[in-house]
Parts: sequence; C-alpha cells; structure tokens
Amino acid sequence: TLYEVIEPALDYVSKRHPNVTVLYQPSKNIQVEGDKRLLRAAFTNLIDNAAEASFPEGQVIIKARNAKRANRLFTLIDISQTGHLPPEYAINLSQGKHVDSTKEDGNAVGADASYNIITGPHRGSINYKSLGDNGARINIRLWSSSLKFWIFNKVKNF
Repeated sequence: TLYEVIEPALDYVSKRHPNVTVLYQPSKNIQVEGDKRLLRAAFTNLIDNAAEASFPEGQVIIKARNAKRANRLFTLIDISQTGHLPPEYAINLSQGKHVDSTKEDGNAVGADASYNIITGPHRGSINYKSLGDNGARINIRLWSSSLKFWIFNKVKNF
C-alpha cells in the first residue's frame, strides 16, 4: 500500500523536523505498484525536502487517490508544503533538470534521484508547482497495470 511506502518517511521526517506538521490524509488502503524500496527512498526525499522548506513551523499535507483515465489505472499523490519553492525551480524539477540546492548542506541529488525513480522504472510522472508565498505542490502519478489493483478498488468503492 502507499501507506507502507510512506510510513517510514513520516517517521523519519517527524524526528528530523519536529516543529513541522506532516499530515497523511489518504486511506491507508491506497494501492501502489512497484519497487517499494525505491519508492520509499523517493518519497522520503520528497517529504523531507517539503518539510525542510516548510521549517520552522510549517505544514506538509499528503493526499492520494486511485483513478482511471482512458482505461489506464493510476494513483495520484499530492504533497503540499507551506514552504517556498522558487517558480524556476518548480519548472526545472518538473522537467528532470538539476537545480542547485537551496539547503546549506544540500546538493539536490535527492531530487534528481526521486525524479528518476518515479519516471524511470515506475513509468510515472512528477510535477512541481510553485504557489509563491503560499508554498508549493508536488503532483505524482504512478501507473498501474494490475488487475488486482482494479478489482481491489472496485470492491472497496462498491
């Protein structure tokens, strides 16, 4: 499940940034497919970056839902942060271009790796959107080809 992938990141980030509120709002039954270890690394980086940008007392909200478009099944994950993301960074990150880190001790390699994990072996997409002084949003789409995924969601939503 998505929660099994993200839960270790929530633990890690809450210890690293105790004053930043991180809320996981989706059902704990949202399904995702793929290499859980790689997805865990990508989401840990994305959530940690969002929390760090929202420091000292901001908020990160994670939402997700399963959806279908043109007979393709996928999971949409939305990570919202109160911290600032420069618009030019959002554009470059969405295109998989390397950006200079905004952190004193950072190198932005984690953002590159997260992009490559989501768009490479998981055939997904990731889009960053700067909301100016209102923070930023990261939209992630992970495709599914599993009949089990489809049946699970049909039965769950029946």
